[in-house]
Order: sequence, then C-alpha cells, then structure tokens
Amino acid sequence: MLLFHADGRVPGEEITLGVGGGTVEVEVQAVSYVPIHKLEVVLNDRVEATREEPKGTRQMTLKEKLKLDGPGWLAARCSSRVGPFTSWLYGVHAHTSPVYVNVPGRQLFSPPVATYLLTLIDGSQAFVENLATRPAPEQFERIHRIFEEARGRLQNRMKEHTARS
Repeated sequence: MLLFHADGRVPGEEITLGVGGGTVEVEVQAVSYVPIHKLEVVLNDRVEATREEPKGTRQMTLKEKLKLDGPGWLAARCSSRVGPFTSWLYGVHAHTSPVYVNVPGRQLFSPPVATYLLTLIDGSQAFVENLATRPAPEQFERIHRIFEEARGRLQNRMKEHTARS
C-alpha cells in the first residue's frame, strides 16, 4: 500500500500556489508484504526527495517540504530489490497517480513530450487505418475525427508555446 498526499491533497486533486510558486509539504507512507528499499517523491519526473533502507523494511514514511517555483505534478513511488525482476535494478514497484500543481499565469508544457505524443497519435491512426478490423463507416469517421482533433489541439499548443518562448 502506498499512500501519498501533498498539502493534504490526494492523487488526482490540485494545489494552486501563488504567482511565484510556494512550499508544499508532502508525506508518503508505504506498507508492503515484501521489504521496501527505496521511497521517493517525484516532481515532473525528477526525484525531489528520497529515503532508502539498504536492508529493506515493510513500512517506510517520508515527509518533506518542497519549494516549487512552477506548475507540474507530484507523485510518490517505492521499490524493492525483491523480485520479480525486470531489466531495472529493482523488482517490485508501486507508483501513485499525481497531485497536480497549478501556478497562476504559467502552464506546464514540454515540447519533447508533445512531439512524442504526436508520434503516438500518428502511429495509432496508422494502426486503425491499416491494420485494425474496420468498424462501420460512421464509427470509422468518428475515430478519424478524434485523431485529427487531438493532433490539431496539440499542434496549436506547440505553436502557442513557441510564440511565448
């Protein structure tokens, strides 16, 4: 079990900070049937706080105050060196959904992620058009419109971001 909250908000909820950002208090509690070796708080895919127990433990807590200067997402994750093993160093993992952090006047946007999402949209559309079992014509057209709308919205966000940069 992995419990996470940031300023009392649980995953899926939002925190709105002041214009210049602010401090957020995070707390993570992990309880597991296998020994936990590492507990982390992640901000926008970057580890901001960590606690390690080299011998492992079945319960671990991490409390930190984090200074945030912009928007993003916060999540928690834990890992164990006990299997089943993958190509990663650790075996058993758990990861929470994010708590979203808003800062007035600032948006979280990553051009590399947007480019990757465009690639996923293109690949998914190619699969639907060329390999998937073809649905009824009206359903196929609806699916096609969804891909086109998603691509257009993402391209517009990329243009807006470039114009502001």
